[in-house]
Amino acid sequence: MPAITLSDAVVKKILAHEKRIRFCAVVNERGEIEAGGIRPGVEPLEPGHETAKIATRLSLLEAIDRASSPFLGRPNWAIIHREKLIQILFPLPEHKQLQITATLDYEISNVAELSRYVDELCVPG
Repeated sequence: MPAITLSDAVVKKILAHEKRIRFCAVVNERGEIEAGGIRPGVEPLEPGHETAKIATRLSLLEAIDRASSPFLGRPNWAIIHREKLIQILFPLPEHKQLQITATLDYEISNVAELSRYVDELCVPG
């Protein structure tokens, strides 16, 4: 049986914390999902083969943004408000990213609370 990683534990905490979160995953710089995924019982909006492509595209946004960090500072998080959901992105060490999607009624003010979970993922270990 595979060991539970810190990433797995944090993703589970986030999904347990808020029912309006549909998807939560740690994605590496190649756009591969290392931990997490869609909440069990939630119907994806995209076809299954598109999930990895979307994760890759979102990780590319973070890579592109890295070029402006020396001038503007490191981003803490980003929110993309779409017609059907909200995407929340947190940069992580080692060029990884925590990607979250939530329903449109998710309170944006809760993002600061989510950042506490990100802090757990950033602890060296």
